[in-house]
Amino acid sequence: MTDDNKIILFAKCTSSDPITTENQIREVSECGMNLINLVVPADGNLMHNLMEWCAKYDLKVLWTDYPVYNNFTAEDLSESVRPYLYSPVTWGLYVKDEPNSADFEHLKNLTKIFNETVNTGGIYKEPFINIFPMYANEKQLGNSTYLEHVEQFLDTVQPKLCSVDIYPLNTTGLYKDYMRNIDIVATENRKRGIELSVYIQSVSFSPTKRTPSFADLKWQAYCCLSFGAKGIRYFTYMTPYSSRENFKPALIDHDLQKTDRWYYAQELNNEINSISSVFTQYKNLGAFNFNYSEEFKYLDFDNQYKDFDLIEDIECKNPLLFGCFEGNDSKAFTIVNMTDLQSNNGESDVRIKLSSAKNVTAYVKGIPQKLIQDSDGYISITLGVGEGVFITCEWR
Repeated sequence: MTDDNKIILFAKCTSSDPITTENQIREVSECGMNLINLVVPADGNLMHNLMEWCAKYDLKVLWTDYPVYNNFTAEDLSESVRPYLYSPVTWGLYVKDEPNSADFEHLKNLTKIFNETVNTGGIYKEPFINIFPMYANEKQLGNSTYLEHVEQFLDTVQPKLCSVDIYPLNTTGLYKDYMRNIDIVATENRKRGIELSVYIQSVSFSPTKRTPSFADLKWQAYCCLSFGAKGIRYFTYMTPYSSRENFKPALIDHDLQKTDRWYYAQELNNEINSISSVFTQYKNLGAFNFNYSEEFKYLDFDNQYKDFDLIEDIECKNPLLFGCFEGNDSKAFTIVNMTDLQSNNGESDVRIKLSSAKNVTAYVKGIPQKLIQDSDGYISITLGVGEGVFITCEWR
């Protein structure tokens, strides 16, 4: 789960060169991450050092512990056996990635064991499970439809947090069901009061997947935030080794050097961190699209939120995504420029007529700016390719 006032920014550091030095931990923190996924090392001294360094640089840890991955007893998780689980720096344990529906009853039992063993005395650690994206096939899912898979997972396992990985950046364009995939998971989570977290693509791992630009990263993050995600998870921070996939350099390459993606992520994370304390005060109601057409297939989804009476009218030539939020005596919304990210001329001038709003603040690149409504009640803002913005206002 997230802290009450913090969006989780997650660095995945498994299946790669190991993290073994304080400098590596410091660089994760300097990148603006606040959660790191580490493999439990066999060396107890290194384990101690990793926890010390994470505490020093204010990083929480999601541990991947292969001896108990997807299979453990209460005794396996006891403090005498796995003391790292009870450390203040520990955020959770990676229980399972992309389970088939045949695994759900087993995962329900593992979650119960974890909660009854570890989550006692007022502490909470996350038994973390990440589910398949919509493009997984029926054999992988174990269900005939993706919606059925998501519903069955949530109702059987009953997690407090649901994570999904969706990687939309293709060399030929964007994954056509990207919004639909996020929306299905977000909608079902929202119905059950479950927190949403989404992996974004920060690396090329096959000939069909492109190496992300800064606009690619920012666009994914703001799309996820628009559906109420409280966690943005980078796949991946360290460059993995794989015999099945062809990984190009991620944020850190195999020489343990920073790539352009590290600096892109740092800029984006600094922006997201600057809005975290405000963003997390609001409850997500849903999202809707504007100016959808077949040209922008990736913007299509079913559960369009239609009752956001703050916005009376929208003027823009380009496609947009809106996320809708409410707080105490206030409302908020995101706007995301949904022009294809490989476009060279996708800047969007947006005019929005607001109803009964005052003290309108737009967080542009994370910096608060007051927006003044014109005589007709419209505010204006310009969004570049891949850009998103978070806007708050007092309402009625």
